[in-house]
Amino acid sequence: TNGIVLNGNTLTTRTGLFSPTTISGNAILSAGQMVAEFGDLNLGTSMAGANITLTGDMLVQAKAGNLTVGPLTTIAGGTSNLTLQADDLFILSSPGSIVSSGNVVLAPTSVSRGIFLGTAAGSPSPGLKVSQAMINAIDAGGLVIGQSGDSGAVTIGTTTVANPLTVYANGGGGKVLL
Repeated sequence: TNGIVLNGNTLTTRTGLFSPTTISGNAILSAGQMVAEFGDLNLGTSMAGANITLTGDMLVQAKAGNLTVGPLTTIAGGTSNLTLQADDLFILSSPGSIVSSGNVVLAPTSVSRGIFLGTAAGSPSPGLKVSQAMINAIDAGGLVIGQSGDSGAVTIGTTTVANPLTVYANGGGGKVLL
């Protein structure tokens, strides 16, 4: 693909359970939102990566499926903020493959969903699991876990971050467990 110019608009896809929305090859995403209403959203696959360039702040969201950043995928954010939002998020790309001087936000779609960070990502409890390998893939001006209004608990295990870390659990009943 040569790029998707959203100009602040939203691109919504509605695929079936076995037909994910997939971006592969070179893609330029302008400011806006890419939302998979149904089905999974894949940024690259295990066989074909995506080389994504952001030219503005971007929300990439899987509302009812998995969001996967494939092992061969790179994201060059420049100064843009990137939000990856899904209840089940998998970042399989190599260390330093998601780069931006802006913030990278990892957040669940469901505001009540728990978040497990670092070694706590091995928890058998349901929730958004952010492993150390996922954190290592991100080289950003700031890493943000959760979003304003999240009410699920954030459990933080042993974690190493290279840049400023912000954790949100400020909704009703939200808490951070260290």
